[in-house]
Amino acid sequence: SSFGDSVLKAGVTMSVPAFMAYIADSYSNAYDDISLNEMIVSSKVSVFDGLFDGSNDITAIHTQLQLPPGAPTNLLFDPTFVAEYEANPSHKLRLKFAQNNVGSWSAKTKINLIHCVNDDVVPYEMSVGVKQLLDANGAVSITETPISTLPEGNVHSDCGVPAYTQAIGWFDAIRQGQI
Repeated sequence: SSFGDSVLKAGVTMSVPAFMAYIADSYSNAYDDISLNEMIVSSKVSVFDGLFDGSNDITAIHTQLQLPPGAPTNLLFDPTFVAEYEANPSHKLRLKFAQNNVGSWSAKTKINLIHCVNDDVVPYEMSVGVKQLLDANGAVSITETPISTLPEGNVHSDCGVPAYTQAIGWFDAIRQGQI
């Protein structure tokens, strides 16, 4: 299933609402037929103006949206929009998600999918699935680097340092001709 299918469901909680708000904002800015006014509950639409201009950290975004981590989708996404998304396999946002799905790529260069296995925001299974799709599409060289040595808790945000450390090491190995 797609990322949207796993999150845009009635009653699902969002471990990081700011991330979902950012996706909604990005798609509404990128596509003329996708609108915050139809996606987002009306009381929150005006908050989006300037919210993702780089001046706010995740805590400020959650505060301004009045959405704590673990908030249900219906506090951000309009329930009618969610119902239409769930019911319609050809929903315009679903089609945009499919258009931007990296699993349909046929990569011609090396890719390293570095992912925390217990990520509480983006499930690790998504990386596994993307690797399988990229391989099936004839990708040249896809490496999977699972990171599993993180403490319990806010795993997604805690994963940055070990993930960047892995990425730096991987790029250094490429530069040195080891990969």
